[in-house]
Amino acid sequence: MPRCAHCAPRGRDKQSCRGKARDMMRATGKRTLLLALCIAAVLQALLPMTAGAANAEQKTVRVGWYESTYCYHDQNGERRGIAYEYQRRVAAHTGWVYEYVEDSWPNLLQMLVNGELDLLSDVSYKEERAEQMLFSASAMGAESYYLYVDADNTRIDPDDLSTLTGKRVGVNKGSYQLGLLRDWAAKNRVSPVVVELTVDEGDAMRMLSRGEIDAYVSLDSFSAQEQMIPVTKIGASAYYFAVNKDRPDLLSELNSAMSALQDEDPYFNQRMFDQYVHARIEELMAEMNAHNAEALKTGGVVIACGMAKHEGDSAVAPVYERADQRMYEDKSRLKAMKNA
Repeated sequence: MPRCAHCAPRGRDKQSCRGKARDMMRATGKRTLLLALCIAAVLQALLPMTAGAANAEQKTVRVGWYESTYCYHDQNGERRGIAYEYQRRVAAHTGWVYEYVEDSWPNLLQMLVNGELDLLSDVSYKEERAEQMLFSASAMGAESYYLYVDADNTRIDPDDLSTLTGKRVGVNKGSYQLGLLRDWAAKNRVSPVVVELTVDEGDAMRMLSRGEIDAYVSLDSFSAQEQMIPVTKIGASAYYFAVNKDRPDLLSELNSAMSALQDEDPYFNQRMFDQYVHARIEELMAEMNAHNAEALKTGGVVIACGMAKHEGDSAVAPVYERADQRMYEDKSRLKAMKNA
């Protein structure tokens, strides 16, 4: 009887060899099946939301886009910013497809109220707004608002707030900052001429540099590219995503996605703030230091400032307190240099 090469040295017959081969194939098959099941289980655990987003019906969401720290185009024309990064991460969970609508923030807010927009970022909560739109359950973050002037403006003295009386102060129409500005002015007994703007941030900066307005209210991350400097802080607020009041379905998906995002990356908000806001604040501080050095030489207006970062604080207030303390320390330093 012919023998196979495996059996011949051991004197085994062909039937015995075939039995051993079948046993080996069964064992190999079981191991392969077990490995495949393990891989499937791991993929299911790692990608639950992605699979859900892929299988869900895609929704086209009209999103407001306004050039600012939160949404801007970089030198290559690519979209960037805190709001944009947030929107990308939300879409990874919901499967949303975005249709960007570009305009100034005040105009976009009105479009949201009119039902012409589905989603807008950086909206502070106000009771009257809650009747016109829906707010995300979680805040995107918190921000401070400052009154800025052109670096060459010598008509407004940071040490004498009364110099703001009669000056034209620009602020976004219908914004939370508008109310803060009026409250701050009343508290400090100054009477500026409030100019409600509907232009984007870039146009407001140019109005400031051309002298069409004397000051402008904006975020603590306001760009220093046009050499604008902060005079004083007028307030702070948490900010949210606002949703079309007729789209509770989007709000529900948004809240679920934001909750999942925080579970996956608890420090997402802080990382985005460090990347997009603190970096610009440091640019602004460098600009301020250069301005003050020149002003001390020429007798120009010297402006004290301070900055602080979130360092594991349980609330936002301590961050603002550190920034204020550093501002007063900088003020003392500059006065000493001026009197030296």
